[in-house]
Amino acid sequence: MDNQFAGKTILIGIANYVGLPERFQENLEFLGFKVIVLKHDTSRVPIPLKDSIIHIYKKFILNDKTHKQSTRNKIKETIQLDFLERINEKIDYALFTRPDLFSIEVIKKVNQLSGKSIAYQWDGIDRYPTVKKYFNLFDKFFVFDINDTNKNPNLIFTTNFYFDDLISTKHSIEKKSVFFVGSAMKDRFKTLNDIALKLKQLHLIPNFFIYNYGKKKIDKNKNYNFSLLIEPLSFKSSIIEIQKSDFLLDLHNPAHNGLSFRTFESLGYKKKLITNNSLVKDYDFYNPNNIFIFQGNDFSGIEDFMKSPYELYNDNIYKKYSFTNWIDNILK
Repeated sequence: MDNQFAGKTILIGIANYVGLPERFQENLEFLGFKVIVLKHDTSRVPIPLKDSIIHIYKKFILNDKTHKQSTRNKIKETIQLDFLERINEKIDYALFTRPDLFSIEVIKKVNQLSGKSIAYQWDGIDRYPTVKKYFNLFDKFFVFDINDTNKNPNLIFTTNFYFDDLISTKHSIEKKSVFFVGSAMKDRFKTLNDIALKLKQLHLIPNFFIYNYGKKKIDKNKNYNFSLLIEPLSFKSSIIEIQKSDFLLDLHNPAHNGLSFRTFESLGYKKKLITNNSLVKDYDFYNPNNIFIFQGNDFSGIEDFMKSPYELYNDNIYKKYSFTNWIDNILK
């Protein structure tokens, strides 16, 4: 392993969801970084009545949906600023994903402490418009939706990646198993249930897991062909489950114009991918023997796809989409 990062210190502000901060920290430490974690408070603190009224006015009259998130960030910033004040060492880099989850004052304080600050918005800009106020606060600002680069000349396109510190060949593979994990979204229950039924008809084993993050209404009398999780599966646990599976399922989120982590995990962990995201055809690793694209309920050709062996890529492809290469590129 290249030791170029040994002795470097990086501060990370990562969206606190399904163990992602820990996943970043572990892979960064694997590469030799000293990691400082700026904790992201996930609690939905109530905002004052005055700000609630301002939010409603801005949202429905001015079409500005940023006030509530900005107010919450301001309420939470005291603890984070106190944490930053106690740092008395050199920080080489700072990396934020979803920087809009932190207040602007917190970002500015981090910039004072770090040699270079980087942001990566792995959700669409229009989905979380508060982030538009953060574009000029960083040395580099990356987005994963290539269409977002048209919204500001300083935005740089990059892809997601796969974490490359957990690759193992020791896991026993459950033959014909198809793994999926995701949060509950509008219409996803029906879509996932229909896909599971289709895969069962093809003698595949759908190992599908849904975390009901938003406490969406569920028909408790219905027998779903997937498991409902009370607590989310951590990112690390899902990586382990992926490596035990034969196939991966990826469902495209129409709010985005990019490829999910699942796509790159199928590449890095050498799994065949079943997806409805046709954008994958535009990438240099697209191979119809390894990636099956379906539309709606049309799975024509999947039988041949199942029978054909996984085709290895050139080592340069695996390296290109690894976390090691990703972090190297964005910190340059």
